[in-house]
Amino acid sequence: MSLTGYHNKTLTVNLFPFSQLALGEIFLKPEGYKTPIGIKGIVMDASTNQTLANVNITAQIDQNQQQLTTAPDGTFELTIEIQELTAQLTFTTEGYAPYILDIQLIADEILDIGQIRSQHTPRRTQQLGSPQHLPRQHHTR
Repeated sequence: MSLTGYHNKTLTVNLFPFSQLALGEIFLKPEGYKTPIGIKGIVMDASTNQTLANVNITAQIDQNQQQLTTAPDGTFELTIEIQELTAQLTFTTEGYAPYILDIQLIADEILDIGQIRSQHTPRRTQQLGSPQHLPRQHHTR
């Protein structure tokens, strides 16, 4: 079904001989219509199960970036009106590995993505000049 100025709509129906089918109301979305959506969740330490406050979240949605941070209890929620129903969330905070999540959004709903479990980044230490790592010199006569 198509109408100038509106998004096309496709319906699939099964018809049976000698039966009537009532389609009811069919809603068409105007071109440029922005769908209200939401995303919520909680960020936790993968090792300790403690919630993480002040985690930076970059939401790449509909060719735009939204910035937010987790609340003191580790929760976050984003509501926005968009045209595309895909998003990418990037979670970053000091001492933890970045976490990237691609999401298929649901129109007119708040999607609860549950727990995001962040992992500590390993500390790198390097001992320079320890005796066991020094090159040995061999003398020959």
